[in-house]
Amino acid sequence: MEKSQIYEITENRFLPYSDIEGLATLSPCATLTEMWEFCVSRYADRTSVIDSGIEYSYADVDRDVSEFRGALVKVGIESGTLVGIKIANSYAFVKAFLAITTLAATAVLIPVETDREIEKRFIAKTGIKFVVSDGATLPERVIAIDVNEKAESAPPVAADPSDGCAVVFTGGKSGRQKGAVLSNRAVTRGTLNGCYGYRGLIGARYFSVIPFTHVFGLIRNLLTALYTGSSVYICRQMQSMFREMREAKPTILVLVPALLEAGSRLSRRQGAEYFGGAVKIIICGGAACPPELVKSYADMGIKIYFGYGLTESANLVSGNHMSLEKPTSVGLPFPGQTLKIENGELWIKGDNVFDGYIGGDEENAVAADGWFPTGDLAEFDDDGFLYITGVKKNLIVLPNGEKISPSELIEKFECSKSVTNVSVGTEEIGGVRRLVLECRLADGKYRDDAMNELERINESLPSFKRVNKIIIS
Repeated sequence: MEKSQIYEITENRFLPYSDIEGLATLSPCATLTEMWEFCVSRYADRTSVIDSGIEYSYADVDRDVSEFRGALVKVGIESGTLVGIKIANSYAFVKAFLAITTLAATAVLIPVETDREIEKRFIAKTGIKFVVSDGATLPERVIAIDVNEKAESAPPVAADPSDGCAVVFTGGKSGRQKGAVLSNRAVTRGTLNGCYGYRGLIGARYFSVIPFTHVFGLIRNLLTALYTGSSVYICRQMQSMFREMREAKPTILVLVPALLEAGSRLSRRQGAEYFGGAVKIIICGGAACPPELVKSYADMGIKIYFGYGLTESANLVSGNHMSLEKPTSVGLPFPGQTLKIENGELWIKGDNVFDGYIGGDEENAVAADGWFPTGDLAEFDDDGFLYITGVKKNLIVLPNGEKISPSELIEKFECSKSVTNVSVGTEEIGGVRRLVLECRLADGKYRDDAMNELERINESLPSFKRVNKIIIS
């Protein structure tokens, strides 16, 4: 017999722990156009983005967005048009995203590291005709728009909350790349959810290293920062992030567990000073946060907040403001949602839930009545805190948040006739969980030949899917 437990979240249980006065000043917004107009009217003279040593105020950004919006109109882009963005984290990305979405068009976020063949298939599947870039190589079938183009300023366009705002790549629970369509309502709700649970949120200083093409980077690291009148320091090279932190002196960091682990090892001598000396909060997402990290950062006077969310939920479903007291929970669900446990699986419904996958991919899609089956097994404790206990399908979640399907990788490596009994798992390598391939040498085959063949297959995979170790027994 099916067993279902429904939890309608109407009460805001985060207010006692929030900057109540600051949150009360935020204007509820249903579209990106509304949100950006609110930001400019409220924070015009504040620093919005810092990139390559240049500071841009909210008024500066608005001027540049208006001129680029004019360039988009000039080439025929209008409300509802799908417009790709293939730009790494930079001021250029911020300008392009805001120009597209405040034109009531839909920004399709293309990660710059996407495999070329996957990119071609995705563009063909979605029917994108325009892609904004800063010189990146693009398929011949699209119309490339240089992000540095300018034209006479064009006014923002009012969108409907149900209109598409962004399409974000996700592996979902299958590990296969799909494009989740997030409405304006979902994106602005996800942005608001990022405000709950913190003191000192208004006018904070953020440091950006998580890609804006990832839902976690886009919504929590960029849009929530803008919505709260904060500044975003953009770090272009991950190798220099800790050096640049000492220059930027952020008050809030948004990181994945792998970067938290690296920071914990490197900061043992200098403590919080290693992060610039001003950090009070680290938002951790993309994968589960180990309890020992929560404790080690607390000893430095830095509180780690983490939660639970998916691309399909516009980032956050829940947040844990009591990470020391309940280190294995993903926290309290945010208000305005309905959650249910259906045969052990978490289903969600609310304004933050996506509209479906672009191109008609129905796997794990939202149901007709608005429910989205997350594919995660979950339970609540007596205090209403949510716990993720497993996944319905076997999927490896790496410390950087990437989701890998073992069966997909096994299929790739089984193309080699030199090995049999192929399996993919993880092990700790250098203190970080990495992908490992194990297999058996086929009869009559040579080990060196087999290794060379497996390494060639590995090199042909997207970088985040490559195994870090090959064991032939």
